[in-house]
Amino acid sequence: MKFQQVAGAVLFAVACASSLPAMAGPCSVNINNTIGGALDTTDLTFRGSAADDCAGIYPGNDSVSDLNGLAGGGLFGINTWQNWIKDDPPGGAAATASAFGLNWSLTSSGTASPGTWMLTIVSDPGPVSLPLALDIVAIIKAGNDVTNGGEGGYIAYRFNQEQFLASQIGVGQPGTFTVEINSQNGNPRGLSHLTLYARQVPNNRVPEPGSLALMVATGLALVGAGAARVRSRR
Repeated sequence: MKFQQVAGAVLFAVACASSLPAMAGPCSVNINNTIGGALDTTDLTFRGSAADDCAGIYPGNDSVSDLNGLAGGGLFGINTWQNWIKDDPPGGAAATASAFGLNWSLTSSGTASPGTWMLTIVSDPGPVSLPLALDIVAIIKAGNDVTNGGEGGYIAYRFNQEQFLASQIGVGQPGTFTVEINSQNGNPRGLSHLTLYARQVPNNRVPEPGSLALMVATGLALVGAGAARVRSRR
């Protein structure tokens, strides 16, 4: 029946517009982990969700050339990561950057672990850049072990298909972090810096929340009208 087809279309649209949070789990790459804790995708969250994947511990400092030059075609098998924004030192003034046609700010609570961080779209100067879809890599770089020597290393956390909308301009997008890298004497290290890299991906054109609600309400109204017509024919 036609109303059943409409109902199926509405349910399919709602399912496509909804996204389930990433499930907690171990990193797909767990190397050089003689001084680390149990690396997990929940060590860094964004918008209340765990990362989709993580990888580490990589030695030294992070850079876009290092990420794209890793064996296996780059970090997470991708060699097209771009510089985005870096909070260094943590807990200070907000870091700012222009990328992907937008102006951004990034802050963190400080070096102590666990802590929090916040990403904000400051403005869309175009304004033609939103909505925007990004695959994101967030890097936690541990502080150096001053007492025992040696650099802290870093861990990468990946978030897939993160959507940024016009309604989010000026609204901070929160996250949390835990530095799972210890000093040689077993003490946890603090955060040296938090860096975001990203690549733009095709936009699924997720509607604004108000538009989505209107679409669902309209669809459900159509389903109800279709059911009423079927009942009236019986």
